[in-house]
Amino acid sequence: MLSGRSIAPAPNHYTKKVVVAVNENSFSAAEFLAAIMQDNHQAIIFGQRTGGAGGLVRSVELSPDFKKAGISDFKLTWTLAWRSSGSPIEDLGVTPDIFYNITVDDLRSGYVGYREALLATAVKQ
Repeated sequence: MLSGRSIAPAPNHYTKKVVVAVNENSFSAAEFLAAIMQDNHQAIIFGQRTGGAGGLVRSVELSPDFKKAGISDFKLTWTLAWRSSGSPIEDLGVTPDIFYNITVDDLRSGYVGYREALLATAVKQ
C-alpha cells in the first residue's frame, strides 16, 4: 500500500499503433475496452459490430410455484454501460472503424485474408 504517496507517470508514453479486433462474439469487457479505446481515439476498431452485451446481468430465482411450471429463474440486465457519446453499449454494441467480414476463403485458408487486412490496417494507422 502506498499510504499517501503518489506514483509519477512513466516518462515514456506508448507510441505504437493499436488496432482492436472485434466481432459479433465480443461481449462485455471486450466491448468496454473497444468502446473506451474508440471514444478516446486511442485505437482503430477492426472487424464486425460487437454483440451488444454492455450491461451486468443478474439471475433472479423464482418461487417454488414457478419451478413447478418449469420456470426456475429469469435474467435481468440491471446496469448499463454508457459511452462518452451518451449511447449505451447494450443492444448497440461497438461499430468498428474498419469493417471486415470473415469470408469462406478466410476459413479455408487459415484466415490469410483476415490477417492481411488486419496488418494493413495497423500499417496505415
